[in-house]
Amino acid sequence: MNNDQYLLAVNSINWTRIVGQICYYFYAYANLRDHKSISFSVPTGNFGNVFACYSAYKMGLPLKSISVAVNENDILHRFFSNNDYSKHAVLETISPSMDISVASNFERLVYDFFLDRDSNACANLFNSFPSNAIKFDSTIWEKRHEIFLSHKVTDKETKEIISSLFLKQTIF
Repeated sequence: MNNDQYLLAVNSINWTRIVGQICYYFYAYANLRDHKSISFSVPTGNFGNVFACYSAYKMGLPLKSISVAVNENDILHRFFSNNDYSKHAVLETISPSMDISVASNFERLVYDFFLDRDSNACANLFNSFPSNAIKFDSTIWEKRHEIFLSHKVTDKETKEIISSLFLKQTIF
């Protein structure tokens, strides 16, 4: 590569990508007929797209809920359902982009939503992670009910859902 070329990777931990993703939540809402509050279910591994949805909510998008959808690598589901953000071994699944042990964008949510932008508290939590699981006292953890749900699916369930939707669709 010569010096005249400049490349930038825009992966899920890059703020530019999250800003771009925020737009399509507003776009989806703007294209609804009744303009009532809506819910999004967001398949995720590193939490970037979910954080984009949350950011749209913080910017005023009227959301009922954000459902965090994961596969068997379920650190996010374990957190939202059981207050357990602990690192486990990565399982190989048929959804490889979701095969993670730690969601790299989750820290952004912890900082903004759970810790009210307390950077020292956030740094303390993540400096001791993964040696120590992240758990909140019940008052802080219960905040998640304001907007977040979570769901986990197995490879078997993923295949069943894809098959069911394929059989119902009318495109082909």
